Amino acid sequence: MQSLDRVQLFLTDGDAKMYDAFDQCRAKHYPNAIHGLCLHHLLQLLKKLAGLRDRGDISVEAMVNTFRCWILSWTSLGGPETDQELEHSHNGLRSWLCNWQNSLSDVLRHNSVVLDNFLTTNIMKHKKRWWFAGRGRVMTLNQRTTSALESQNRALKNKQGLSVAPNNALVDSFLTQMRQVTAKMDEYHLKASSQLPRFALKRLPREGFY
Repeated sequence: MQSLDRVQLFLTDGDAKMYDAFDQCRAKHYPNAIHGLCLHHLLQLLKKLAGLRDRGDISVEAMVNTFRCWILSWTSLGGPETDQELEHSHNGLRSWLCNWQNSLSDVLRHNSVVLDNFLTTNIMKHKKRWWFAGRGRVMTLNQRTTSALESQNRALKNKQGLSVAPNNALVDSFLTQMRQVTAKMDEYHLKASSQLPRFALKRLPREGFY
């Protein structure tokens, strides 16, 4: 399909099964597209990162937040655009983490090691999927997450008493979505008709609502 040929970026969450499936069908269905990893899902791992100690401590939260903002700076407009620039910033972040080994706090020394391991195994390992220069310099108008689609997906699952279930067949899923749209449009029509003058409502044919 020509519409699929125009797709340049395929953004998903951090589920490896999803982007592995994309990699397998890319040549056939998305010849001009590359995969992008949702940065929100990637950084969400920080909240669940096993090994970080004393998360409620203000010093620990400041360390984690600085680490997070440093990563975000790599993906924002104006961030590093070449391998050399990213390597320079990456080395700076690792040096900053290494300097925490001079801290008097056992907790901060421990957490700096945990964050450094997370940087290597979870962040840099996938740089070609979240760094625009690493994914062929394809920009996303600063859209770096799947949040908009997640919101739409939530609406599809629970709307007007009709829900799309994970085990629905494709036809059933589309029929349910069509009923959702119809129910929502009927709601708009009723609201609009209640605001019309009575004489205007009598003269307005049904197709006038559409």
